[in-house]
Amino acid sequence: MALGVVASDGKSMPLHWFPHGLKIGTDQYLEVMRDVVKPWLDSTYPDGNYVWQQDSAPAHRAKKTQEWCKGNLEDFWAWQMWPPSSQDLAPWTMEFRAI
Repeated sequence: MALGVVASDGKSMPLHWFPHGLKIGTDQYLEVMRDVVKPWLDSTYPDGNYVWQQDSAPAHRAKKTQEWCKGNLEDFWAWQMWPPSSQDLAPWTMEFRAI
């Protein structure tokens, strides 16, 4: 399984690959958010000009994750803000299928 970040300005974080067979729970997800994603966001957008959005996967919508995101990300849309299933609103789906 991979985690990637794609921004509306065309910037993208290199894929982070999880070990094969690893069940991604809240703690594993938050470790990658803290150690990989947040440093990339800080270096790519030093002025904090971004909005973090994620879907409603269990590790994403966990209370612990929601609290971490609210406390550590510049601007954060809670999982309830995820748009309807629309390919033009979910570019990652199209990009990942191309890999």
